[in-house]
Amino acid sequence: MRYVPMARLALSSLLVVLVATLTGCGPAAGTAGSAGSSAGSAAGSAAGGSGVVAASAAPVLATTAVPGLAVTTRAVPVTLLEKDASVPGLGARLETDGYLGGRERTFQGPSKDLTLVVSRSLVFDRTAGAADFVRLVHDKATTYFGLGTEVAPLTTTAGTGWLFRPAACACHLANPLRLGVVQDGSRVVWLSINGPLATDARLTALLAPDLSTTT
Repeated sequence: MRYVPMARLALSSLLVVLVATLTGCGPAAGTAGSAGSSAGSAAGSAAGGSGVVAASAAPVLATTAVPGLAVTTRAVPVTLLEKDASVPGLGARLETDGYLGGRERTFQGPSKDLTLVVSRSLVFDRTAGAADFVRLVHDKATTYFGLGTEVAPLTTTAGTGWLFRPAACACHLANPLRLGVVQDGSRVVWLSINGPLATDARLTALLAPDLSTTT
């Protein structure tokens, strides 16, 4: 599968090796291990540049949502989002959009089902800011996910936005990759799934709000 070059993502060499082993290719933006309009006020202010927001404002997939994989959770500062893609002025645009911070939960490991799942909840101080970020990812789909990426409208119970299908590469044992980026009020829900059974339907199912938690 063809994804965004590793150099662009500036991932650690250890993670590069692990992801390459699991998927047969390098990851697209937001795939490596890295509700509602009131989310911004619930988050309060981000802790400096750390990207930390209250867990109650940024639900992510529950640790039980993808059984059998190792799970890690971290904050999402602007600097992490800047590593997703080489978009000039991204940090300044996020600041203008009122980005407060977010949470990211990564599920990763060998499996015949899904081998890498990244769930993000990105909190803005207003709905217009969240909408602008979703629009940015759509407009820069090639920059984020590579040439040949298919884009389709996505409407789920978590919100509305876009489904991205990065082009498959010729790598041995390459697995399908699907990403969904949707707006839910002043929050952006970002979910990527990679593995033998990564499908549009599976992505939509995992976007169901009742599978996410604030813990």
